[in-house]
Amino acid sequence: MEGHNSSTEIIPYNSHSLPLAIINFLLSTGASLSNGLLIVAIIFDPYNDLRTPSAMLVTNLAITDLLNSLIAGYGTFIYDVFKYKNWAFNRTALLAIIVTSALAIVCGTWCMLLMLADRYVAILHPLVYRVRVTHARVKLAIALSWVYSLVFNSLPILGVSKQLYGFISSHLHVTIPALIIGTVYPRLILIFRSRPATLRTVLGGDGADRAPRGVRPGPRRDGKFTSAILTLIVCFYVSFIPYFIALNIIYLYPHGENIVSLQVFVEVGFVVLLSSGLLNPIVYALRVPKYRKAIKAILGVTRNVVLPSSAESSL
Repeated sequence: MEGHNSSTEIIPYNSHSLPLAIINFLLSTGASLSNGLLIVAIIFDPYNDLRTPSAMLVTNLAITDLLNSLIAGYGTFIYDVFKYKNWAFNRTALLAIIVTSALAIVCGTWCMLLMLADRYVAILHPLVYRVRVTHARVKLAIALSWVYSLVFNSLPILGVSKQLYGFISSHLHVTIPALIIGTVYPRLILIFRSRPATLRTVLGGDGADRAPRGVRPGPRRDGKFTSAILTLIVCFYVSFIPYFIALNIIYLYPHGENIVSLQVFVEVGFVVLLSSGLLNPIVYALRVPKYRKAIKAILGVTRNVVLPSSAESSL
């Protein structure tokens, strides 16, 4: 139903909108704070342990989660409030929420694949990791992922229907990556666990640790970082399942968009998907010691921080 202004639309009242708005607000706030803290901890890490290509990928994923929570998350919160109050909502603002969310999700998906590729090289080719995985190459890969996401998300503007766009996106960015990850990652874990502990110490926690001179990296560091990445991937794709199902139902049954129960399912699916952005920084803090150490330093929890010398930081 149209409002008095063609740029706005009266949103039909839904009783479920208020609880969803509250959950959206809480998740968005938690994800914004945690990802913002993670980004600050990586950039201003006093130990200089997070100046690695892998940390760049972690930062990129945190940026996508932060973007999704600040604009899509809070935007959906405002939209749900307007829906609950049966107020008119600006169509341009709604489009911005949808585009931002799609942009962040697609970039996040590609970042997961880049992380998988990083682990692949670190575990299967540890001796040449620093040669193959460089800062310049990772920066280029990240830039290309953002360009691709911008181009792909312009499809609706070019005339592709919303239903077809959602269907293509769900399989191109969920089904195919999930099959790749499900095939590759178990093999990586088996290979890593079969390696002698001495070989696991060739690389540090993310394949490029700089251990202080005379101190040998711990044999479990690489496993902890790899385990953390696996946990992130599992959380992301599990959280995507409800939204993935909803997108496919809408494509196969276009008139279902007018069914209230399906609308609720779509919105709940997005809320579940949003929760993965909150979990990511928590996983790093719990599973990877150097991220936890950097976060504690930024929060002022760690005392007597000993900064590495220039000679040590170049190792």
